[in-house]
Amino acid sequence: MKKRIYIESSPILWTCNTAANPKEKEVQQEARNLFRHLQIFRDEYDICVSTEVIRELNHNEKSLHEFFKLKPEILSVDNDVNVLAVEYFMRGLLPENKQSDLMHLAYATKGDCDMLISNDPRHIANEEQQEKVNTINKENGYTKKIKLLTVQEAIVELYATLENKFSQKNDIENMKKLEEEVQEGEQKIKEILSETEKRRYL
Repeated sequence: MKKRIYIESSPILWTCNTAANPKEKEVQQEARNLFRHLQIFRDEYDICVSTEVIRELNHNEKSLHEFFKLKPEILSVDNDVNVLAVEYFMRGLLPENKQSDLMHLAYATKGDCDMLISNDPRHIANEEQQEKVNTINKENGYTKKIKLLTVQEAIVELYATLENKFSQKNDIENMKKLEEEVQEGEQKIKEILSETEKRRYL
C-alpha cells in the first residue's frame, strides 16, 4: 500500500525561495532533496495537499507550479475538517493565530495520511505534538496514527521505507526462485524413479 503524504506550504515555498544565509540554504536544500525524491519515486506515494495550501501559496505561482508537477491529490474542506480543527484549538494544541496549521493537521487526518511534512518543528513537527494529535484523533474516531515530521526526518523515513520494501521484494523473488528450483528437482526425481521402475520390468 502506498504511503499517503500531506505536505503543508512551508516546504513547498522553500523549493523556490531565495536563501539569504547558510541556515536558509540548508533548509532550502533539504526541501529540494525531498521533492527530488518524490519526483523520482512518484509512483510509490500518494501526495496530498489541501485547498489551504493552495490559498497560502497563491502569491507564489512559481512554487505552486513546480509542486503541481508531482500531480498531488487536493483535499477539499468539509465540516469534518472544520470540526476537527476546532477540537484541536479547544484542546490547546495551537494558539488561535496558528489557525492555518490547525487546518493542515485536520486535513491530513481526515485525508487518512500516514505523515504530515512541515518546516515548523516548534508548532507541528515534533513528537509531543504528534502524540497529542493522535490522542485527539483517536477520541474523535480517527484511529490511524499520523507522523508529524520535519523535511529531514521525512527524507530518512521515506528512504528507509523504500529500502525495506525493495528488500522484501527481493526476498520474495528469491523465495519464488528457490521454490521453482525445488519443484524442478522433485520433478526430476520423479522422472528418475519412474524410469527406474520401468527398467525393473524389462
